[in-house]
Amino acid sequence: MEAGRLPVLSGFRLYLLLWELDKEEFQVFKAMLGERYQELTHCALPPGELQRASRSQLVLLLHESCVAPVVWGITGRILEDMGLPALALMVQQEMRREVQGYSRLQVEDSRKVNTEQGPEEKETSGYKDHVLTRFSQELAGRAEADPMGGLDVQALAGAFDPDLQGFRPGTVVLHTPSGPTRWDLSLRVLNCWAQGTLFHNLFSYVFLLSAGELRRLGEQSLGDLIARAWPDYQVPVAKILSQPQRLLFVMDRLEELGEGWCEERAVLCVDGGERRPAPALVHSLLRRVLLPECSLLLTTTNAGVRQLKCVVVSPRYLVVGGLSMESGTEPADQTLTGRYAAFLLHQLAPGKLATLRALCSLAVHGLWGERSLFPGQQLQAHGLLEAEAEALVHSGLLSKQEGGYAFLHSSFHAFFAALFYTVEALGPQGQGPHGRLRPKLAPQPGLASLLPWVRRFLFGFLSPGVASVLEAQLGSPVSPALQPLLRRWISGLGAAPANALDAFHLLFETQDAAFVRRALSGVQHVQLSIGRGADLLVSTFCLQSCPELRSLHINIRHLFLPDELPEPSLASPCGPGTMANLRAQWENFCSMLSTHHSLLQLHLGSSVLSEWATKMLCVQLRRPACSLEGLILKDAEVSGLRHLWPVLATQRHWRQVDLASTALCDRDLESAREALKHPRCSLTSLRLDSCALSFAGARTLSQALTSLTSLSLARNKLAAQTLQPICDALRSPQCSLRRLILASCGLTDAACRLLALALMSNCSLTHLCLADNALGTDGLHPLCRPLRLPGSTLQRLVLNRCHLDVTSCGLLMLALMSNSSLTHLSLCANPLGDGGLRLLCEALQVPVCGIQDLELASCSLTQASGLHLACVLAQSQQLQSLDLAANALGDLGVAKLCKGLKPEYGSLRRLGLEACGLTSECCAVLSSTLSCNRYLTSLNLLRNDFSPSGVATLCSAFAHPSCGLHVIGLWKQQYPPPVRKLLEETQQQKPQLTIRDDWYSLEEDDRYWWKN
Repeated sequence: MEAGRLPVLSGFRLYLLLWELDKEEFQVFKAMLGERYQELTHCALPPGELQRASRSQLVLLLHESCVAPVVWGITGRILEDMGLPALALMVQQEMRREVQGYSRLQVEDSRKVNTEQGPEEKETSGYKDHVLTRFSQELAGRAEADPMGGLDVQALAGAFDPDLQGFRPGTVVLHTPSGPTRWDLSLRVLNCWAQGTLFHNLFSYVFLLSAGELRRLGEQSLGDLIARAWPDYQVPVAKILSQPQRLLFVMDRLEELGEGWCEERAVLCVDGGERRPAPALVHSLLRRVLLPECSLLLTTTNAGVRQLKCVVVSPRYLVVGGLSMESGTEPADQTLTGRYAAFLLHQLAPGKLATLRALCSLAVHGLWGERSLFPGQQLQAHGLLEAEAEALVHSGLLSKQEGGYAFLHSSFHAFFAALFYTVEALGPQGQGPHGRLRPKLAPQPGLASLLPWVRRFLFGFLSPGVASVLEAQLGSPVSPALQPLLRRWISGLGAAPANALDAFHLLFETQDAAFVRRALSGVQHVQLSIGRGADLLVSTFCLQSCPELRSLHINIRHLFLPDELPEPSLASPCGPGTMANLRAQWENFCSMLSTHHSLLQLHLGSSVLSEWATKMLCVQLRRPACSLEGLILKDAEVSGLRHLWPVLATQRHWRQVDLASTALCDRDLESAREALKHPRCSLTSLRLDSCALSFAGARTLSQALTSLTSLSLARNKLAAQTLQPICDALRSPQCSLRRLILASCGLTDAACRLLALALMSNCSLTHLCLADNALGTDGLHPLCRPLRLPGSTLQRLVLNRCHLDVTSCGLLMLALMSNSSLTHLSLCANPLGDGGLRLLCEALQVPVCGIQDLELASCSLTQASGLHLACVLAQSQQLQSLDLAANALGDLGVAKLCKGLKPEYGSLRRLGLEACGLTSECCAVLSSTLSCNRYLTSLNLLRNDFSPSGVATLCSAFAHPSCGLHVIGLWKQQYPPPVRKLLEETQQQKPQLTIRDDWYSLEEDDRYWWKN
């Protein structure tokens, strides 16, 4: 290619664009250009010339150094980073022009090579004529106005073009939807190549390898496979294989080869003449061991992509859409049902309502009869003559097999079955061979693959566009009984938010915002696992019609992840479903998030976001209409966090950001500090758990404690030196921090001493979590000193799993006896023993002690502790919540404890006795106590060994008018049906009573503040 063919006009356009930059911006552009050029091309521009260059000189310098597409690619990235979106958009438009021109020149070059080295034109033409003849029947009835075969094939035109770095892929993987259209696409590739409209100058030969056919073959050589596709017996195998760079293999349905064909230990084939099992030949081609210079075009689904990723070498991935429409007809809408309706009804001759009625009747009887193959006499029984069946085979709706006829694809079967229940002219409404269509269809094995399709089509028939097409073509409206039935199907979404994506795909088919709004009324929390662009599309549509949405939990995997589904390069085709479409879908999704009026919290935990995806999200979240108050990125893999900090500096609503387990560098923390100092920043809560906080990062972060009220540094290794700047900030009068979480930070005795000194001077901190640090008595000792000070502000202290023992309890006892501010103390999973508890009980009985909530789960307590606790309950006017879960109190210990639950002692509201070794022996005394206690409102009895008679005894107490319980922890399923029925009846007698197996999750107060 001549180096000067593109730069003339291209250089002039770049020159004009550079004049859009002012003097200061132009200098910034040149400085960034020096860095980016070397980063992307691995070559350096002369720094002296770059620094002195004017606009015209810079254009000449760039176009002397590299081809135009690379120049525009680098320019666009720099302008985006400079925050000049309008100019960046101009660059994107220019890039499309340059890439097309660059590809055209490469094709012209390849044409020259073809005239010099290619095979005889007569020989090639003969094979192309054979391809056109061979596939004409399968593509019959699908004539298209566009010879390229619709948008899906158009998107392939540049599939093998080089990217901006000049890399040309040898393998292209087409990520397609499941269904018959994948095979249709493979046939069209060969058909369009033979017509000269696709890959005409790139490949002399294109061969189709279908996994379904390969699986039935015995041992073959690659030459044998080529010979099978050749029109006569004189096959020029040697000539074809001698120019592999001019050879393309289209491989379809590789997942049908079964398990184990692509294992690492498989023996590969290197010779095109060697006879091997066909799967071994395919594996060898994919591994680039056999004929490495040839090109491969693979069509596969989600499952196939996961299987192929460890086999293919340096592939380019493209995502293609579903059915392309025939004869230039646009679908009624962009839904799957709309496309199927336009495609399938188009295959039927006009006015053939009787044929359609017969098809629908056949399909619905096959659905309920678990039958997919229909003998000729069965077709006649449903009103379908054999001649009509043959016509349907020709049109691509049925296939003829040994023993009868079948629908060409199971989705076709499902479509006509759903149509039977929908259109009044085709069948009795809601009635089938087994009665009315039911919301909960039985999951029989024979129905498993059809029911999801049926359900989706039923929703799709509600779409105004599809309904009008059906009424126009069939002369009969969609049944009005369909809407209420489908609304009942979707009504369980609020109770099971984890299933939201499946429901969203169904709702999207309706294209009816009012229907979606009614269906999602009352839904406040939604969970989504997004892995495809289609998931973004349907989620955007449904969430914007979810009026009461408060929190959204999204897990985005394999959408932006390079090693799962790499983003196509800028030279890749930008048709439907490719990267351009994905960008648009992501932008629309982010725009919806930023404008949703009721959405308060966005959870992207465990998601994987690329640089551009993060930037797009942050750009949208900066919009004034954004009402979000919290963003959670816990465990997310996020590139480009630098785009997040400007959002913090401009959004007045934002209160909480969780960046736990994200890869933060010191520079990120510096940006965060500057954002927190911004007068418009309202952020008060920041979680940086497991972020490998360094000393420099801690020092930077310490300067932000004048604005933050909550900070979590859990699971960061904080040596005394690293903790020092945080403690210094805590001692400052300007410190506003109220909550500090230092769980699992490896705190040493020295670090504890630093923290104790800070607490003695701090006047703001009210919540402190030191869980999962091996404090022991030595670490706890200095921390108890500030607790004994009159001015101590600490209200909640968490010391779970801190290696505390009896001696430690002695230190705590002294502190609690003089502290009235500490109200919540959690000591779970420490080996306190009965001796340690006795010391704590002495402090709890002192009037000045302010403890209201005491968590003692798994503290090695026995029945001996029951009496000490009863004494506390009898004397303390403060203690309201006591959790004793996973302690061996036993029946005797609980009997002693009940002495402190008499009606005259009315302070305790919440009692946890989960897994305390209780049996039916204690049910009588427990029932007697509960029957007359109006104050205790919450009781946990999970994981205890109560007999049915014991539960019956307890139920008499639960139902007693003087029993004040509202929440009871019991697992109903562990008891026989009569006991479960008794528990249900008890709840019916007292509507305010809830019996559930998730006692802890019912708490709505601030008890577990360090986990939220």
